[in-house]
Amino acid sequence: MAKRTRKKVVIITGAAGGIGKAISQKFLELGYLVAMCDKRNLEYNNRDENSLFFKIDITNFADVKSMVKKIIEKWKRIDVVINNAGVRYIIPTEEYDEEKFLEMWKINFMGTLYVTLATLPYLKITKGNIINIASTSGFGNTLPGATFYAVTKAAIMVLTKRLAFEFGKYGIRVNAIAPGVIRSPMSMQGKIGEEAKKLEEFYKSRTVLGRIGEPEDIAEIVAFLASDKASYITGHILVADGGNFDYLSHSI
Repeated sequence: MAKRTRKKVVIITGAAGGIGKAISQKFLELGYLVAMCDKRNLEYNNRDENSLFFKIDITNFADVKSMVKKIIEKWKRIDVVINNAGVRYIIPTEEYDEEKFLEMWKINFMGTLYVTLATLPYLKITKGNIINIASTSGFGNTLPGATFYAVTKAAIMVLTKRLAFEFGKYGIRVNAIAPGVIRSPMSMQGKIGEEAKKLEEFYKSRTVLGRIGEPEDIAEIVAFLASDKASYITGHILVADGGNFDYLSHSI
């Protein structure tokens, strides 16, 4: 039997690009053993004994459990779970598209739930922690066509608080980050060239800091929440949006 590693092990979903890739690279830099998964191909230059790659669909619970089993077989522990995988479709409410809504629900919420359920037994042993990537949409922002996406992210926020409540007795911390606009294909809504520049300028104009976020901004926050420096923080939804103005119920 292989010896139990003393290095900490992190699982990151949606690791193929954007925020997920930035998080993965950050944890590799920090010396973690990093298990990355995505339904897309994972392209990393630093493939070595400190990393594992899984091309899986996290909406398939059997595949998730199989991935977790392989991680345990190799590294014998799980310390941090980062539920980052997500998809967003812009759907005007009166143009409800059930296929797209169910895809968002399955990936954004059920995928988060499946990975969490599969890893909880091991997080109890390590007194580990879970970090969910939600969205400011979950609070109710003014992005047109985001109602159904917002529902999935609001569900993640409630799940975060419930898990923190239920599993705190095991020393497990559970937090979420609600990013605002982060530079990514999702945020650019498929726009390129001048259209993309105009959209970015609009996003900037709606923040106190006058800029949009970078994937690395979120990776730094995730690293903090996963660390012992955040050992007294749980059940928290940390907003990282540059001071955005556009909330339905409140605004900066």
